[in-house]
Order: sequence, then structure tokens, then C-alpha cells
Amino acid sequence: MSHYRRPARAALAATLTACLTAGTAMADEMSHGMEHMATDTQPARPIADSIARQEADKEGLRMSLETRELTPGHVTTAWWVIMTNPSACSATPCPADDVIGRAAEVGTQIAFADGAVNAPDGTASFAAYLPAGVVPHG
Repeated sequence: MSHYRRPARAALAATLTACLTAGTAMADEMSHGMEHMATDTQPARPIADSIARQEADKEGLRMSLETRELTPGHVTTAWWVIMTNPSACSATPCPADDVIGRAAEVGTQIAFADGAVNAPDGTASFAAYLPAGVVPHG
């Protein structure tokens, strides 16, 4: 019998969104603050002193993410969320209802990026690289 801890459902959107078209990645670098994911009862809200950075070139994507306000000791994961047809989204940036609910139309592909055990103070850091081309296990 295997034993495991089920991670609590985090109210954190710890994903970076990468809009890729056939073999062409976004240029340059972008960064933005993180926010708690909206729920049925609460709107999204910023997480103070958190930052997500993404850099893209023809070789692939690099990301780093530093966040806080997580449950200490729990596991948090970061995921690549790629839309190969972002023009099919109903708004910019592409809303979650399109990314998940209209995955076929938007060309959503999701792949694991990184994971961490949250520190005792509720912080976590992530870093990952995704080479250009076919998304592994997407």
C-alpha cells in the first residue's frame, strides 16, 4: 500500500502562459506580479512581493517565479500553459474559460514546469526551460 500526501488545493495561479505559433516564440522578456486565482466566491487578488519572469527566443522559453502566501509544507507546482491558436481566445490575455473550456479551439497544451515544497514562511521559487518545438507530454 502506498502512502502519499495529497496537496491542498492552492488558490494560486502559478502558471506562466506562453503563446506560441508554429515554431515562432514570443521575443524578448516579460515579467509580472502573481495573483491568487479567482474562485466562485472571491475575485483574483495580487500577491505582494511576487514576480514571474519569462524570456523567449527561437531556442525556447525560460521562466522563473517567486511567490509567497502559500501553505507552509505543502507542494506547489508550476505548469507551462501554451495556446497554439491564441487568436481564438475571447479576450487578451486568454481567459481560463477559453484555455480549459475551449482547449481544442485555442490549441491548449499543458506541460509540467517545476515543483517545490513550500518553505515554512509560505514562499516558493520555481525555474524551468521549455525548448522550442513539440511540447513534451502536452
